[in-house]
Amino acid sequence: MFRIRYKLSQLSDKIKGVDFTTSVSCEAAGIFDVPGAQYYASSGFAPELKAALDYLKITPRDTILDYGSGKGGALKKLHQYPFGKVAGVELSASLAMICRQNLMRLHIDDIEIIVQNAIEFNDIDGFNYFYFFNPFGPEVLRKVLDNILESTSRIPRNITLIYNYPKYAEVFNQAGPFLLSKVFVDGARKINIYNLNREARLSN
Repeated sequence: MFRIRYKLSQLSDKIKGVDFTTSVSCEAAGIFDVPGAQYYASSGFAPELKAALDYLKITPRDTILDYGSGKGGALKKLHQYPFGKVAGVELSASLAMICRQNLMRLHIDDIEIIVQNAIEFNDIDGFNYFYFFNPFGPEVLRKVLDNILESTSRIPRNITLIYNYPKYAEVFNQAGPFLLSKVFVDGARKINIYNLNREARLSN
């Protein structure tokens, strides 16, 4: 079933003159010597992501950052929900360029794309949702979660983390007061939803 959805997504891309779906290796994306870096693959067409987003009570007051946004497959899906702001941070300049071209062809001009190392990107105080499609290994993931915790210390707020294909779920368990609140499963594919409650954070 996944292969059928993948092929249908590729066909849809071709008709629209975009490329959200085709996978790209780290080497082709110009990413070298990054611990645990993952190849680019789109999650925007996956039914478990739609199920998770439908479940969450998203409002225009909510803002979301996609870590490892790649060609923008997930960004396109996130943009269909009433987030007040959608942004992506991507290490690969070439993937970010493809993403911008894709969004431009779909006349989407209100998504910000930041080209930067996820560990070094700390301008996250304005976000309360964070999306991960297994973008990097446990070492980088741990540091990114530390950044999020530091951000909630500066500006206390409730946080929701959407972790698609949770290969390193144990990092969330070790990182602090992240509560696994919901799991969405579609065959072998899975999404974990974690919450960080403001009151819980203040009590730690």
